[in-house]
Amino acid sequence: MNMIKKIKLPNQAIKFLIILLSADLMYILLHMTSKIAGFLDMGATIQDEAFNIYTDLGIAESFQYAKEYWIFILLAWMIFKHKKYFFTGWAIMFIYLLFDDIFSIHERLSSFVLERFGVSSRQTLFAEVRYQDFGEIGISLFFGLLLLFPIAIAYIRGDSKVRTTFHYLIGCLLLLVFFGVITDFIDRLFSEETHKILKEIGILIEDGGEMIAMSIMCWYVYTLTEGANYAEVPDGSSGGGGIQIKQGGAAQINGVHVIGDIQLESNSGALSSTVNQVGGNVRIFQNMSGVTLADNNINGNVQCKQNAPAPSGGSNVVRGNKEDQCAGLRVQLK
Repeated sequence: MNMIKKIKLPNQAIKFLIILLSADLMYILLHMTSKIAGFLDMGATIQDEAFNIYTDLGIAESFQYAKEYWIFILLAWMIFKHKKYFFTGWAIMFIYLLFDDIFSIHERLSSFVLERFGVSSRQTLFAEVRYQDFGEIGISLFFGLLLLFPIAIAYIRGDSKVRTTFHYLIGCLLLLVFFGVITDFIDRLFSEETHKILKEIGILIEDGGEMIAMSIMCWYVYTLTEGANYAEVPDGSSGGGGIQIKQGGAAQINGVHVIGDIQLESNSGALSSTVNQVGGNVRIFQNMSGVTLADNNINGNVQCKQNAPAPSGGSNVVRGNKEDQCAGLRVQLK
């Protein structure tokens, strides 16, 4: 939950996350119910393999496929609609993950390569760790490095806001890798015959954690499409009635003459209003990633409520009142 509190997005985005996690919880509970029913030998229908969260093409896995598809569509929409070409590498990665999950690409390639070298993919090394497992890790690393190359290029060429977005995406990806690869490998250290309960717990942590990680990734990508992810009002612009940026992402308003008000409300990214001439009020409400207010000349009031963190800055000329969170802001009253 620390990640959620740090990002702090508009309510509709949080609601989407709750929906995704609630669905994950339902599938996890169905899996547990199926296992308990099997242990007690009751309820033949609920014992069906389709209710297990690790069953390929089962109902839980199908939900995973849907999330990967949604992520790809959201990224593709931002690429083609808003010309955010730096997301291209991520879109390619998730379409690969979708096909890999459906068609077991890395498992099949691992078996193929091992057989070419005359090694049985089913041969175990220790516990339940097989040559196949190391082959799958090798194939995943190969494709991972290949797919990360365009992402790395976009990161190097991107500005600070692009890099911050990539930091969150990489964090979500590492969470997926942890549950999808590392916990799977740890799980194979336990024999099913001698550690049956531990084995089941390991599977639940692995696949359940992978579902939750994919939901967080899907949710975060969705938040990037909320409103205008990044807006910039360039130097020398003039806003007749005022400027309103609401339920968007990051924004910069710099060197602008505004006859009316500037209103920044419920935005998820970092905001700044600098060196502006404002004929009306400045209203800053419920923003989630920081607001910088500096070197502005404001004829009206400065009103700030429910921002996390509180707005910062200084050297503003304010002819009206400073209110709420902006009461302690360093300004010059005229």
